[in-house]
Amino acid sequence: MRDFQAFLARLGDALEQQRQVVEQARAAHQAAIVVWREAAKRAHVVDTLAERWQVEGVARGRPPRSARQRRVVAAARVSNRESKS
Repeated sequence: MRDFQAFLARLGDALEQQRQVVEQARAAHQAAIVVWREAAKRAHVVDTLAERWQVEGVARGRPPRSARQRRVVAAARVSNRESKS
């Protein structure tokens, strides 16, 4: 009977340890989500600035170098035309 009670006590300790591990993993996951969202915001800002730089460069007479740049420039031209209307 004592062996069984000792086994149950060890089992209870193991369950508590696992609960703590799960809580730590949840906290780390939430922290990683916050870091990821901040990085995504910074990436969006950098993309926006890069696109603006490319459009302004084209406005100064430099041709776009890639297909993506050409699409950005075309979209900016459409947007400019719509805003002037």
